Order: sequence, then structure tokens, then C-alpha cells
Amino acid sequence: MSALRKGLRIIGLVLIVAAILAAYFGFVVMMGVRSGESERAERQIATVNADVVINYTLAQDSLEAENYVLAERAIERVMTEIPYATAGDVSREDVDILYAEIVGRQASIPMPTATVELLPPPEATATRRPTRTPRPGTDDRTPEPATKTPQPTLEPTTEPTKTVDEEELNEEIAAAETLLENSKYESAVEALIAFQLVNPNYERYRTDSLLFDAYIGVGFQLTSGNEVSRGVNYLELAQRLGTLPASADAQLQSSKLYLQGLAYRGIRWPVSIANFSSLCGYAPGFHDPCGLLYDAYVAYGRQLAESGSPCLAIEQYQLAYAQSATAALNQPLAQAEADCTADKAKAGITTTIKATVAITDTGGTLTIMPLPTQTLRPGQGPWTPTPEPNE
Repeated sequence: MSALRKGLRIIGLVLIVAAILAAYFGFVVMMGVRSGESERAERQIATVNADVVINYTLAQDSLEAENYVLAERAIERVMTEIPYATAGDVSREDVDILYAEIVGRQASIPMPTATVELLPPPEATATRRPTRTPRPGTDDRTPEPATKTPQPTLEPTTEPTKTVDEEELNEEIAAAETLLENSKYESAVEALIAFQLVNPNYERYRTDSLLFDAYIGVGFQLTSGNEVSRGVNYLELAQRLGTLPASADAQLQSSKLYLQGLAYRGIRWPVSIANFSSLCGYAPGFHDPCGLLYDAYVAYGRQLAESGSPCLAIEQYQLAYAQSATAALNQPLAQAEADCTADKAKAGITTTIKATVAITDTGGTLTIMPLPTQTLRPGQGPWTPTPEPNE
């Protein structure tokens, strides 16, 4: 009997331990899911905040340049995203004020009026009614044969219609083409948009093709300089008119990776590293992404070391060292290794950490991939406008 009780007690103990373990692991899984959801939410909010600031600045710049079409498109994009943003730099009130100013400026643009000259009314010729001829025998005068006087015919008059001076319109289009040939892309965009506002149906395919090339030209100029965000908007405007050439599409993708990498610096270092790592292998000549990747590795390693994770900091420092072997890394790497060894000695663990991987971007999920080789293709070459017809 005592053996039976002892067995039951052991079984009960096992069940209790199993229940405790199941609850513990369930709690760990639940916390992991919540942590992942929180990280995704933070990443989405940071993306929206960056996009709001970028497009709000673009709308302000376009308004000052009197490019009202681009300004309106940029502020409309901000208005769709501002309800989900938490950026303190741009408020809903600021957006409404800027939108009202853009609309007011557009309404104040005088529209051309057509002058119509009216023809003078036709002059009617008065005719005398023929005199009555007396019947024979009623008068001793010999009657003269009656002649029928022709009645005047009044020709209907039509109101004159407005005639389009096609020669003048073609000269305006030719002037825009000259601006394109001289690489004055922003001036060409302004001229073509102004032309289409007044003459929306004249040579529309031709002007759309020119505008397509002008948008791409401005996009390349801005993304190659210090206004990458504005350049992205111009390339996206070109994308609405047709399929981008391979070089323009590559420039657009490089610009987006670059902006995302900048937006997450200091906020989510792994995401910033993922974007710069992709850009370093994809377009190393685009605003020195390999140098930015090195800086991100070092900054993330410093953050990990200062937050009490020296072993994880070693991995980031070694990745930075693989990117660019500089003596500046010797001291922080040695300190992180010493702190990591001390932490492991306290826990009784002896393990050597070797960093042989790099993080790349896979749409929000961090995946371990081989380190990029140093044999990289050159940067973007010259671009030739190749518009494609809209379908």
C-alpha cells in the first residue's frame, strides 16, 4: 500500500513539474511573439515618420520653386500617412496649412483667355415693292410688261470658332525638347507641366514622353547629389507614366535602400545595417554605402557593449573589421573580448566567437548570409532617355 502511495506521489510530482514547464515555455513563446510584433510596429512607425518628413519637406521645396503639381502630390501623400505617424516635427495642423497654401497658389494662377472677334452683321439691301400694273382696257396708256424683281438672299452667319495656332504650340514643345537636350531637366518639367495645363489634349503622347524623360533626368540629378528624397519622388512620377529603364529602376531601388538605412540609424541598427549591406553589394558607388555600413557596425557594437552585451558587440566589431581593417577597432574589440571573457568566466562558459556572416535585408526579416566579396561592379553609368509608350 505504501509503495502504491509512493508511486502516485511521484506521478503527481511529474505532472506538476510538466505543467510548470509547459506554462513557462508558453510564457516564453508568448513574450517572443509580443516582442516580434512590437519590433515590427516600431519599424513601421519609423518608416512612416521618415516618409512624412521627407514628403513634407519636398512639398515645401516644390512650393517655393512654384512647382505646384509636385507640391500637391507630395502633400497629398503626407495627408494619407500623417494619421499613422508619431513624428513631432510635422503636425496635422502644419500639413493642413501647407495644403491650403498650395491650393491657394494654384487657384491664383491666371488661366489664358481666348479673344474672339465677332464679324459685323450683314447689311440687308432694301428693295422697292413693284408697282401694280393696270389691266388692259382700264387705262389708255400702254402698259409695260411687268418685271419680277429678284429678292435678296440672306446668307446665314456662323459664329467664329477659336483656332489653335499649332505652329506656336509646336514651338513650345520644341523649346522643351531643347531644354532636355541641354540637361536642364527641372526647367523642362516646369515647361511641360505648364503646357499640359493649358493644352491638355494637344500632342499628349509626345508631351508625356518628354515629361517621362524629364522626370528621370531630374531624378538622376537629385539622387546623385544631396537631395535623394526629392529625386525618389521624381523617379516615382516617371514610373506613373511608363516602365522605367533598367538604369533608372536601379537608381530608384538604390535610393530607397539608402534612405531606409539613414532613417533607421540609431533607432534600429540591425535594419539600418541590412539596408546598407544590400546597397554595398548592389551599388557600392551610390553615396558610399560600404563606409556607412562600416560606421553602422561600429555604432551597433558600441551600443551593445555599453548595454552589457560585450559578446554580441564582438560580432559587430569583427564584421566592421572584415569590412575595413582599421587600427581604430583594436581597442574597442579588445575591450569587448575582455568583458565577454570575464562574463563567461563568471558563468563558467568557455566559447570562442567568430563572425563569419553579415546581415542582409529581406523585407523586415534579418537573414544570415555570406559576407559580400570585395570584387564589386562599378557604379551607375550614363543614362540615355528611352521612353516607352503607355499602355
